[in-house]
Amino acid sequence: MSPWAAESYVAGSGAACADPAGMASVSWCRLPDGTGPWMQCAPTFGATNSDGGDACGNGMIDDGEDCDGSDLGGLGCGDFDGYLATFSAVKRRKVRAERRRVAESGLSIETRHGDQIDAAEWPLLHALYASTFDRFGNHAAFSAACFAGLAAALGRRMVAFIARDRGLPVAVAICFRSDDALYGRYWGCSGTYHSLHFELCFYQGIAYCLREGLRRFEPGAGGEHKLARGFTPTVVQSAHWISDPGMRQLLARHLALQGEAVSEYRDDAAEHLPFRRDASPSQGG
Repeated sequence: MSPWAAESYVAGSGAACADPAGMASVSWCRLPDGTGPWMQCAPTFGATNSDGGDACGNGMIDDGEDCDGSDLGGLGCGDFDGYLATFSAVKRRKVRAERRRVAESGLSIETRHGDQIDAAEWPLLHALYASTFDRFGNHAAFSAACFAGLAAALGRRMVAFIARDRGLPVAVAICFRSDDALYGRYWGCSGTYHSLHFELCFYQGIAYCLREGLRRFEPGAGGEHKLARGFTPTVVQSAHWISDPGMRQLLARHLALQGEAVSEYRDDAAEHLPFRRDASPSQGG
């Protein structure tokens, strides 16, 4: 699932488009007479009113589209507020309420790369990570020494979002990045903090991608709660060799049936994405 949404907006036929705040390649617009706030726009995903297709806004790049919810071809929304501007009003208020609860909790949130984390702090961060596995009766595969070694070796390729209470870490989301993507995440928390999971595992990662110019954020498989935060359901593939011909045939038939069901689920899930769809298909919405 990836968080990116619409990039170009139009307020109606003949709208005047511009980049009011120098927000990278994001296009905003308002009425031709220059009235109205910049946020009174409808998503067209890089297409003009007349060029937008019926599938615009479904979170997938279809024929004739340069970008859509899951992939903007490297473009971003400027900052987190710009990202939220692509949400419907109801969904936008919910996200802001969640972030406000964290801001009012007294916790401090910081972003650290691997080479910015003191090796002596990894036992505390590892204990948070391991607590998630303990809670569900699973085994934590990585040790504190392993994380410390990865941090030293990867440097800025490791990204940790850390919540602190009076200086002590109480929650962490550990991610890794490439030149164009952020991958997450190993999560752990020592207590109960309203909306902190969403803040560290999703919102901080989205904001980081926007700041760093990363193309996408992959926060992990599954979880319908990701839809409300703007993560588009995306079908992924893997390759396997089945040596037994009979078994290979059986699996091929099963996968053909499963593939259709997976595609249907993806399409149904995409209907619950939070992005604005207030323009009719004829307007490219």
